[in-house]
Amino acid sequence: MFDRFANVVFRDPAPELTYRIPPGMEPSPGSRVQVPLGNRTETGLVVSISDQSSVGAIKDIAALLDPQPIVTEAQIQLSRKLADYYVCEPGEALFKMFPAPPGSFRLDAKRPLKIPDFDFSEKEPVARHRLNEEQSAIFDSIQSGNAGAFHLIHGITGSGKTEIYIHLLQKAWKSGRGGILLVPEIALTVQMIQRLQEVFGQSIALLHSGLAARDRFLNYLSVLAGKRRLVVGTRSAIFAPVPSPAYIIIDEEHDSSYRENSAPRYDARLISRWIVEESGGSIVAGSATPRLESRRACDTHPRHFFYHPIRSRASGQLPDVEV
Repeated sequence: MFDRFANVVFRDPAPELTYRIPPGMEPSPGSRVQVPLGNRTETGLVVSISDQSSVGAIKDIAALLDPQPIVTEAQIQLSRKLADYYVCEPGEALFKMFPAPPGSFRLDAKRPLKIPDFDFSEKEPVARHRLNEEQSAIFDSIQSGNAGAFHLIHGITGSGKTEIYIHLLQKAWKSGRGGILLVPEIALTVQMIQRLQEVFGQSIALLHSGLAARDRFLNYLSVLAGKRRLVVGTRSAIFAPVPSPAYIIIDEEHDSSYRENSAPRYDARLISRWIVEESGGSIVAGSATPRLESRRACDTHPRHFFYHPIRSRASGQLPDVEV
């Protein structure tokens, strides 16, 4: 019998290492394993498997923790791109892409992870409000646009951006695809999330640090298992394993909280560009005060960046402003 080898990455800054797969063990790319590292045992993620290795003395994998992969091949490839761009180890990037299991999910060789068999009574989402003429024109332009396009909706709070988001996610759901909606802070967007849940119910998975660790981990697993195709969350929700998202929507796209400043560093707005390049989806960014680079891109690259101003529907008269 020929030996098989697994390349494994780690959460801490450490290079990718090769281990021999013991007979009878069947890890897959994306599975977690326990491996000897120095004088201790560490948890790593398998990123690839091969039938040969150029390394001399190779240690065996000690235990397989996940009978099923906990990250997808797309996430593995994305982690390599992130690591190369932001100069960090691939393992640091990959472990950033899923929430850590809570204490009750702590695993060892005797308790391998089993992904729950989620049973959601998913019903067809129906938006409760019709789009007005202006919103409909923007919606039609976005959903008929080029794959990989960037659409900037420029409008103040109350101008109707959220309703366009809802109709786009509904379109993605009905077409059998998924979508991701990023918000800067959950505490500031409670009303938006309530409206989304009224329309989509259990079809939406929330991913943010305000959730209990168990709920956040189970929500992630429900997306990984394909039971939910729509994700709403903060910065790190950009890594959710939604297959080929039709739309990545970035609300308040100017907000600095979309940039992670601790290692491994990343900007969720840039990551979204990488994802749609592979998925053929589109980015929809909304803001009352767009970033200069976003507005500039719409002027200089009109075939791929589209600018959609939207007027206010809010009651009352806006104050005059002089500069």
